[in-house]
Amino acid sequence: MDAPITTKSQPLVIFNNDLPDSDNWAAALVQAREARKTNTHVVFILEARQVSLVSYLSSKERDALLKAIQEASGQSHGDALKALLNGFPGDYHHHTRDWDLKLLSSEERDLLRKIEKPAHDPESDAVLHAKLVAYDVASFLTERLSDYGHKGTDGASRFNIELLIDSGCLQRIKNPVNLNVHHRDEIFGRNHSELESFEKATAMEGEDKKKAFQDYYRESIERKVNELKDSAVTIELLDRKKLYERIGAADSVRWFGGCSLTLLQDVHKAGLASKLNCCVQAGTFLLSDNIFSEQFNIALNRDAADYVFKRHAEFADFLVVPTHSAQAIKYSVSDLVALGGDDLEQRILGFNLHKDPMEITRQFMALKTKANGKLTKKPDHHDERIKMPDLSALLYMIAPGRHAGKMKNVTVKNLENKEKPLLFEISGSPSDMKVYDLEKRTESSHILELVGS
Repeated sequence: MDAPITTKSQPLVIFNNDLPDSDNWAAALVQAREARKTNTHVVFILEARQVSLVSYLSSKERDALLKAIQEASGQSHGDALKALLNGFPGDYHHHTRDWDLKLLSSEERDLLRKIEKPAHDPESDAVLHAKLVAYDVASFLTERLSDYGHKGTDGASRFNIELLIDSGCLQRIKNPVNLNVHHRDEIFGRNHSELESFEKATAMEGEDKKKAFQDYYRESIERKVNELKDSAVTIELLDRKKLYERIGAADSVRWFGGCSLTLLQDVHKAGLASKLNCCVQAGTFLLSDNIFSEQFNIALNRDAADYVFKRHAEFADFLVVPTHSAQAIKYSVSDLVALGGDDLEQRILGFNLHKDPMEITRQFMALKTKANGKLTKKPDHHDERIKMPDLSALLYMIAPGRHAGKMKNVTVKNLENKEKPLLFEISGSPSDMKVYDLEKRTESSHILELVGS
């Protein structure tokens, strides 16, 4: 299916994100719903990430590993979690000399090997993972917005949405997460056969294991390709030159960023900054609650963040929603499920409520079979309130004022010193970079009221 051409009169929205988590999916759906109301074309550009396809821990194993770290190191739960997610390069013994490993059983010491960061797979595997993410997102959007792709009165297809995979970023980004304990987001959306393929692959070793995981991904992608063959959603690899041409041709361009600033840096270097009205979720005023040495989206590519923040004034508009601020708002899980259905609910259970993806997927399959496709009882987690940072940041871009907050100007500390993290500091100058600081709320936000039912 040919990619659409953006006309001069058609507004363009670019949604740049890695799209694995519940807040990414909720934001993508809200953006798609908003675009449906107008003649707005949305391009979702999925930023590929380094992966280790064979690395997997169940939630039970992950909890046991976290407990072992706490016991041996004497750290708090929060500090142990930071150690787990950051991981160590090479043999963990070199980094744990002040830990009391004698407190651990031989099984726990073996499990502690998972704190050693695995090597990244080849780029081809990163693209394989990104393709499955893209097809899962497309499946989600087409199900929740069944009339989104349509034909005009002349019979020609109208493309309001497309997904492009940015694999060109892989040489410049650096995933800071210990991939041994990375959340396996792709498990959601798999069928019985695919889950069996996954489980068989986890029991293998060496090259057989690598091939089995690659085959599992290909099997999953093939099914999604067949399911979406009649949809109006296009999924392709990103061609930067074509993207630049479309930005240049568009009457107006809004850019939402929830990943690294790599692609935004490239668009600026292409001389197109003056076309973009940007809202990015990145950075912070403080790092006390941060898992990594930099805020995550900055840690992915510090050079790109330095470059873009230095040149913020060269964009048509440039605004940042700091990550800690985007986490100030909590949403009703019940409302989010009403918005995004079972697909979003499973990701909430996995990402926000830390349930095991394999167990979640099988439970939903069993419940649907038992209830003829409908869940008959409201689960307890529907009463939870959760943070959705990308959703909160996006709502500012598409509907300013729906969340209470204050516009502030900031300077960016340590731009010239990569030994220290980037931090925002309040400034009195209106020429400094703008941030939108959301106010922390004690009551939950109801997403259906914010975006319309």
